[in-house]
Amino acid sequence: MAGTFAAAFRAGAWGQAAGLLHDLGKACDAFQRRLQGDPASVDHVSAGIQAAVRMSPLGKLLAYAVAGHHGGMPDAGELAERITRPAPFDEAAQPPLPPLGSPPVRMNDQGAALFIRMVFSCLTDADFLATEAFYRPEVPHLRGTPFDADVLLSRLSAYLGTKMADAPPTEVNQLRRRILDECRRKAETPPGLFTLSVPTGGGKTLASMAFALAHAKRWGKRRVIVVIPYTSIIEQNAAIYRDALGAENVLEHHSAFRHPADRDGPEPEAREKLRLAEENWDAPVVVTTSVQFFESLFSNRPSRCRKLHNLADAVIVLDEAQLLPTAFLNPCLHVLQALARDYGCTIVLSTATQPALTDPDWLPGCALTGVTEIVSDPHALHTAMRRVRYEWAGPLDDRAVAERMLARPQVLTVVNTRRHARELFALIRGNPGAFHLSAAMTPAHRTQVLADIRSALDKGQPCRVVATQVVECGVDVDFPVVFRSLAGLDSIIQAGGRCNRSGGRNDAVVTVFSAPGHPVPSLWTNHANLARQVLAGAFAADPAAPEAVAWYFKNLFRDENRDVHGICRLLEATKQMAFAFRSAAQAFQLIEGGQVDVTIPRTAQAQDLIRRLEAEGPHPALLRDLHPHTVQIRPAQAKALGNALRLVAERVWVLDAAAYDGEMGVRG
Repeated sequence: MAGTFAAAFRAGAWGQAAGLLHDLGKACDAFQRRLQGDPASVDHVSAGIQAAVRMSPLGKLLAYAVAGHHGGMPDAGELAERITRPAPFDEAAQPPLPPLGSPPVRMNDQGAALFIRMVFSCLTDADFLATEAFYRPEVPHLRGTPFDADVLLSRLSAYLGTKMADAPPTEVNQLRRRILDECRRKAETPPGLFTLSVPTGGGKTLASMAFALAHAKRWGKRRVIVVIPYTSIIEQNAAIYRDALGAENVLEHHSAFRHPADRDGPEPEAREKLRLAEENWDAPVVVTTSVQFFESLFSNRPSRCRKLHNLADAVIVLDEAQLLPTAFLNPCLHVLQALARDYGCTIVLSTATQPALTDPDWLPGCALTGVTEIVSDPHALHTAMRRVRYEWAGPLDDRAVAERMLARPQVLTVVNTRRHARELFALIRGNPGAFHLSAAMTPAHRTQVLADIRSALDKGQPCRVVATQVVECGVDVDFPVVFRSLAGLDSIIQAGGRCNRSGGRNDAVVTVFSAPGHPVPSLWTNHANLARQVLAGAFAADPAAPEAVAWYFKNLFRDENRDVHGICRLLEATKQMAFAFRSAAQAFQLIEGGQVDVTIPRTAQAQDLIRRLEAEGPHPALLRDLHPHTVQIRPAQAKALGNALRLVAERVWVLDAAAYDGEMGVRG
């Protein structure tokens, strides 16, 4: 089975050998006694490691995969100890091994490390599935939904046809049709790396899927994987894909998601298929987070890596590609280039603010090469879809911003921190149409408030919103005026995407200001300084123009450390084949720990879930149901809340309802 999986990237012999060797150490008297009840532990892995090393000069590469199939792939020092450890086994039990041959990939940079991890993925998934087939023979037939590009394209075309028939013939909607047509035509281009540079509101969500499915049909790809930075956008986009393609074809994979059937009783077979597919991404369309995608690609753990072999021959769409983490940019670019070059992947970088990822002068040694732009003329498209004017206002204190907001019936102000949002909202609170949105509110609360905001906007009622970045990237609201506190240029342009989204106004303005008393968070200081230069310098006339965005990202990449933790060094191919898989996995954490999850009993549903938690204890299904009622706070804030927090289960805190503001969320 491991050999079959590895054949997808022309490495069937490597996968087969890994499968044959991984449990070789069980062929010894000590392990047979263990099977009879002897409690003594037995090292059944080292024999396979040593047999791999004896196979060929490249056998050490295979040894990493064999070594990791239980506890995770080791660092080179750990592997060296296992290679020399006494590991008796019955040599007569060793099966014939296929000749390995040279790896069918480029072995420079991180190429060798990724190849080992892909073979490891084949081994671990095969091991999980074989064990499952033995202990749960009723399950295997539920696995795997065939990828039928013809059926999915037909469904998507019907869905788009209905949407376009119902859409008014505005200039923006005509441009969206043109973008969709270009995506369909460009799908005929051979597989590789692509960019999709479309301004906010241009219909990237469905246009990129149209490209992906048409390309998969034309070039025989095995699935489509959509990678999105925020769970709030995933929930929105996955719902669209389910409506368009059928729920049975779309796997939404992130920690917050549960299938509706999990709550509503016995599961239909299609839901069980999707639940199983979460383990290894064996589904036609997968929608996942950037954290899940990239941390899996740099993980050393069997459960995280088992899905990776299913990336081979996939179309991978990276939505909001400008949010690739700068501190991990170099290793991310290396792995994306390798997926396209060695594993048959087509990768689409989709964004309104295309980062300068192809310029070797600014990204020496890791710039993407061979990249094709899907849109024929991004600059002309930007000009045609330009719907707002940006102005730099300099410093504005909270009272000045509040006065400007109250002078307008409908206005959005986006700021950088929860504290700033709370203090600014306090100045307009009580006025007609005052709303607050931030991550201090539960996802369920934010969803409710967004519905109220959309209703007020549609009815022409007063609607004055103070929000953090939770309102940017993919949130479909349309304000005539937007204020944005100084931040990175991509964030400012995303805020601008909430202004005049439908293109019906001629006087839409996005005002950018610095906020005395609310400094830009230290991680974003350089981003903000460069944005200020764009807004007040040579690009002031159109800060969102492609050339302004390119200048911003080139200078950002020049000034920032793009491999903060030295991941590339840890995984660099050397003559000694000395890789630090465990260390790299520990270092590659896109979200730093330290946040405290706090459950808020503000609704009857949340209160019922908390009662169940206290009665049943924590289990994955219940914890996922709690997610829409949960807020993440810093440890210092948790300490300040004191007795308002109570621990109801391991690492599950519940906040007293009095400590949660009905408009602004968690107090303090």
